[in-house]
Amino acid sequence: MSNFEHLHAEEARAIYQMLFGRAIPPVLMQRFLPVIERLNAAASPAELTAYYRAVETRADLEALELAGRLTGRLPLLTRKVQAMVALAETLPENQPLYVNQRSSFLAGAAAMAWAAAHSARQGIKGLWLLRGGAHG
Repeated sequence: MSNFEHLHAEEARAIYQMLFGRAIPPVLMQRFLPVIERLNAAASPAELTAYYRAVETRADLEALELAGRLTGRLPLLTRKVQAMVALAETLPENQPLYVNQRSSFLAGAAAMAWAAAHSARQGIKGLWLLRGGAHG
């Protein structure tokens, strides 16, 4: 399992970038690395291999995570994304992403429509990536 240790920082950066569109803050990197170790220790060898194949090939983790949640494949990716979301919520600079402070029906409807279209596109892409069997 330690043979994937060289990828831990890369996966932390990739997951944070996927979620927030920017570089991971050093404090969050420091907090997330032990989480990676714990989640990896609880994962099966097959889960680790499939997950790290996606990280190494720089696959679209957002698309894979959505498709993995829909199909039950790549559960390690889903657990790591959930952990990153929970940790990222503790940073003050991320609070605007978690708490809506404005109330506009039109803006909310537009955001929902964009999110639905984006999710559909990513779901289709993720299912296509999983279809080949290379990612879980």
